[in-house]
Amino acid sequence: MRLGVCTPGLPMPREEKFALAQRLGLAGVQMAPAELAGADPDAAAQVREAARAHGLEITGTTAGPNLVDPVGLEERIRKFRDFFRLSVALGSGLVTGEVKAKPDGLSEEAAWESVLYAVQGVVRLADEQGGVFALEAGPGCWVRTAAQVERVLTAVAHPRLKVNFDARNYYVVGDNPVEAARRFGREIVHAHVNDGLRSGRDGTWEARPVGAGEMDHAAVLRSLERLGFNGYLCVEHCRGAAELTSAVEHLRGVYPFAGG
Repeated sequence: MRLGVCTPGLPMPREEKFALAQRLGLAGVQMAPAELAGADPDAAAQVREAARAHGLEITGTTAGPNLVDPVGLEERIRKFRDFFRLSVALGSGLVTGEVKAKPDGLSEEAAWESVLYAVQGVVRLADEQGGVFALEAGPGCWVRTAAQVERVLTAVAHPRLKVNFDARNYYVVGDNPVEAARRFGREIVHAHVNDGLRSGRDGTWEARPVGAGEMDHAAVLRSLERLGFNGYLCVEHCRGAAELTSAVEHLRGVYPFAGG
C-alpha cells in the first residue's frame, strides 16, 4: 500500500500542497475538480507534471453530485463525463464519490431507483472515457453501509464500478470495517483514511483527526493487505500541515507503507 493525501481540505496553494506531501514522503495526492478550476486536458497535464516534479502521482479525483435526487439527475450524471476526462488527463482515470443524501419526501423505493439508474449512467461514462468510478459509503448518505454498497455493486455489475474504501465511514454507522473490507475484497481500488467516534446508538458520530478517534487503523490496514490491496490510502479532511503530519506519523507507526 502507498500513502497519500486528499488535498481539497488543505488551506494552501496547490504548489504548497505538493511540496508538503513531498516533505512528508507521501507517494500520491487525490484532487478535487474544484481545485483545478475546470482545467482542460492540457492544463490538467501540466498539473500532473507539477505533481511528478515533487515525486507524486495523482491518485484520482473526487465527485460531488447527488445521485439520489431524481430532480435534475440527468444533468448531474452528465457532469461525470468531464470528471472522467479530467482524471484521465491527470494520469489516473479514477473518480471516487458518494451518492449523497435522500431528499425529504422521496420514498425509499424511488431513492433506490434513482441511485441504480444514476450509477449505471456514471459507469457507462467511465467506460466511454476509459475511467473507473469507485463508490464510497458515507454516514450522511443514502448508501452508507457495506450491505448497501454491495447492493449497488451487484445490481449494476459493471467492470468500471469499484469501491473507494473509507473504514471510518463504515465504523460510525455500526459496521465492522474489517468485515466490510473482506466483503468487498478486490473490488477495493482506492481508500481514504479518517477517524471518528461513535457517540450514540441513534447514529450520531463525531469526526476526529487521524489517531485521535476510535479507529483501529492497524487492523484495517492488515485486513486490506491480506486482501491483496496495493493501492493508495489517502488521508482525508486534514485542516493544515500539522494535522496531516500527525496523521502520517500515526499511520506509519502502525503499518509499513511502501513508497511513502
